[in-house]
Amino acid sequence: MLKKISYGIMIGLLACSVVAGCGGSKDKDSSSGGSTTATTSVRRADAELKFGSYTAKMYKVENSAMLFLQNRYNRPKRLSIDGKYLYAMTDQKYLAKLLIDANKKTITMDNPAIASGLWDHSHISANGYGVYFVKNSRPYFLAKSGNKEVLAYGNFRQIEALDDRTGYVYMNQNEVFKAELKTNGVVSKKLGEVRPEFTVRRGGKDNIGANAVILSDRDGFYCFGQAIESRSVGRGVYYDKNNKLVASYGPSYNNSAPTQDKGYIGMLGDVVVTDRYVLMCDKGKALVNLYDKKSGRCHGALTFSEVGGPNTTYISMATIERNKVLVVAGNPNNKQKLDRLWIMEL
Repeated sequence: MLKKISYGIMIGLLACSVVAGCGGSKDKDSSSGGSTTATTSVRRADAELKFGSYTAKMYKVENSAMLFLQNRYNRPKRLSIDGKYLYAMTDQKYLAKLLIDANKKTITMDNPAIASGLWDHSHISANGYGVYFVKNSRPYFLAKSGNKEVLAYGNFRQIEALDDRTGYVYMNQNEVFKAELKTNGVVSKKLGEVRPEFTVRRGGKDNIGANAVILSDRDGFYCFGQAIESRSVGRGVYYDKNNKLVASYGPSYNNSAPTQDKGYIGMLGDVVVTDRYVLMCDKGKALVNLYDKKSGRCHGALTFSEVGGPNTTYISMATIERNKVLVVAGNPNNKQKLDRLWIMEL
């Protein structure tokens, strides 16, 4: 539950607010080679969240950028952060470029439409040179200083930037391979398979086949999506730097149990990875679950409204740095067309 602030005060203060979330392992800094340095919070937290016995601090961010994702179906990876730059897929499938200052708790708009016509399932991934996204069934790259989109890879795939010169290429049940990236964003060559395609993994611990999302950081890479079991189950898996499967997030469905085990995910929404934790959204139940990154143990879950404020129907997240996450919370039918923004510190 949100503490230290009543919902009455919160409704007034959050009308034009931004929520930023749980920090961690540079999920999009470490994972995308960002140059953000660690910061410490000097401002008193506006609210606190209890994931079981674990407490996360929440800091409101004024939505002066007029950000509105309208993430109606809770699509994952609609946000990506590298250093001071935030990239977001907004309500009209535009790619917006913003500036974020985690110390001052501010987000401002740089360009509301650096690209248009993005695929509705496009995953945004930034590195020090620019940002990857999908349109016309192909992954494209747009440099920070440019306005010309470059075709990054010839086949229908998503690209997750690990740093400025390496990344992962993936798509649902297909294999995941590591790739060398040029400074202009183009995939120059494959560096080897790091996760086999589904027929090889079938029946094993990594049975994720649908709606796959890849995140990465200095510790390894993480795949999230729907596992194919007796029924579709939201799941996450963690591979270390040696491409060894180390942990999984989210239990299997138990047909005989009256209630499911702690941390069960029915339908995966957005996810982030921090230095110590994994946050996974269950968009079916409108819950945010907190897991230990290395062991996979679930600490607890909170509702979208507890995390983002009253009447929140979607949560989008991106790791800012080490232990800070940007949380964008909103309602697609909001007449004001403004999201609520927070920085969550774990």
